Order: sequence, then structure tokens, then C-alpha cells
Amino acid sequence: MLEYGSKVLILGLYVIDEIIKEKKSNNHPIEVKHGFLSLGGPPTFMGFIANILFHLFSEINKPTLYSYVCPEVKQLLDSTNDDLNLSGHFIKNTFCPKFRLDYSQGDQEREITLFNPQSSFDLELFPWRLNESTIVIVNSVYQEFNDPNIFSFLHTSGFYVVLDPQGFFRNISSDGKVIYSNWFDREILSQIDCLKLSENEAKLLNFGESLPEIIENLLLLNISYVIITQGERGALLGCKGFSESQHTLYSIPAYTVKSAIDETGAGDVFLYTFIIFLQLLADELEAIAFATSVASLLVENRFDKTEFSIDNITIRQESIRSKIKMMGSKS
Repeated sequence: MLEYGSKVLILGLYVIDEIIKEKKSNNHPIEVKHGFLSLGGPPTFMGFIANILFHLFSEINKPTLYSYVCPEVKQLLDSTNDDLNLSGHFIKNTFCPKFRLDYSQGDQEREITLFNPQSSFDLELFPWRLNESTIVIVNSVYQEFNDPNIFSFLHTSGFYVVLDPQGFFRNISSDGKVIYSNWFDREILSQIDCLKLSENEAKLLNFGESLPEIIENLLLLNISYVIITQGERGALLGCKGFSESQHTLYSIPAYTVKSAIDETGAGDVFLYTFIIFLQLLADELEAIAFATSVASLLVENRFDKTEFSIDNITIRQESIRSKIKMMGSKS
């Protein structure tokens, strides 16, 4: 059960992103001299929005972070003036994953190349203290959390487990390109309280013929909330009821932005904001409207903190909330 005042722990990896928006030869390794490098990964985007929400809303606390940190990441973190940096427990590592995100193909889906993928996350390296954090957000970038024992430990330890499994669907081709493959692990999924998937990822589960059916089947695994994001078409939210017949499904509209600068990290911001407002308001529809609002501000403004005002957030939130539609429950 998600309770008000629960402290949030983010379990994830910082990565280094090379963003490419113009066509060119991309066979070189990722180095500063070759392109625009930025700090990426779930902790970067969640850390940014965590700092924003902490300063805007007095009821919201900062999360903590457990992560590996390599020298390159440490250097980038030191240069952010704490805008992206989260306190927590860090394990020194010699390298970190590096992603090349190629947006040069216009309207086509971005092409991703991965260098130095992280091996599995070693839980024994981290000092778990349940009395300090009771919500854990796990966001996979590539296979590092695909051990069911990780989720068994979190679940049996009493954590409210939130998962974005994007990395579980990623494999690497012989030339380093990220390709997407089917994934389904009932043992992991049955120990999750809140699950967020993209539309493509949901289909790769092969767990239903349609998105509503996929959501219904996931709720039957005892997941409390299932979210499927659909980009410009918004999202679907499934909520577990007291019985199978009381499960509910909602259509969440997207907020139309004037100009999308970069969608990288929007899913991380969306998920973190949803969880924060869900525990604060105890209302999933208000919470997902806030999540959609804040994610749209990131897409439109990136790390321009001045645009993340209470007025800008609440105006969009109220507009989104008024357009949420119930799609029905299973009869």
C-alpha cells in the first residue's frame, strides 16, 4: 500500500548520452570531442524533477539514490551545481553505460547504440534500510535488473515496488545497436506494485491481443497500477480493484506542446511525478494528470527550471484532468 509520507528511493544507473540530431558518420566511440555529451539515465531526470518539486511543494521530500558512479559521471555531476545530483549511496565503478541517441532520421524512431553495458546490479553492495525508504523506483536501462531475486528481495522486505522495465526489452546487435525483443517474466511482474510501459513495450510482452487486455492481464498479477504511455496520444491507466470485476481503465490525454525540444527522459519524469503525487494526494487521476503536465514541460523546455512554476504545472494539470475518460471496467 502506498502511504503518505513514504520516502522514495531511486535504484538506477546514471549513463552518458551522446545526442545526434544531424546525419553523419557515427562509427566512432563516444568521446567528448565527437559530439554533445550529457548526463543521462533515470537518476538524472528524476533528480532534476525531484529538486524542482521539492522547492515548489512543501509537502514533498527529496528522494535518495543508490547507484554506481564512474569518474566521467562524477565529473558531469560536479558541473551541474546540484541541479541533477541526488544524495544517496554510491558505488565507485570504472565505467558506465554510454548511449548514442540518434534523432537524425526525422520522424522515424530514434536509433540507439549502447557502449559498456552494466552487468547485473549487486544488491549486496547497498545498505538497505527499510525505515528510511519504503518506496523504491527501479528503472532499467539495459538488463541490469533482470534477476528475479532483486524483486523478491524488495517485495519481501516490504518496499512498494515501482518498475519501468524498458531495459528488459533491449538487446544489442553485433554492431552495438539496441534492438527490441520480447520479454515477459511472471516472477518479476508479480512482485511489482506499479508498472509503466511504453506502447511498444506492452506489445512485446505478448500478454494480450489489445492494450486494454494487456493491462487487465497485468492487473490480474496483483499489480496495483499499470500505465502504458502512447506519446502524443497520451496514456492508458489501469487500476486494480478489490475484485477482478472492479478493475478500471482510463484514457489519459497528452498535453500538446508548442515545440518538442527533446523527449529523452520524459518517461522517467512522468513516472517519478506520478508516484510522488499519488502518495501525496491518494488520487491516481490527479496524480497522472500532474505526471503528464510535468513531463510535457520537460519535453518543451528541457532543464530550464524557470518554466517549472506552480502555475505552469497546475494549469496543464487541470486541463489534462478535465479530459480524462473512464474506458470502463471488466464486467
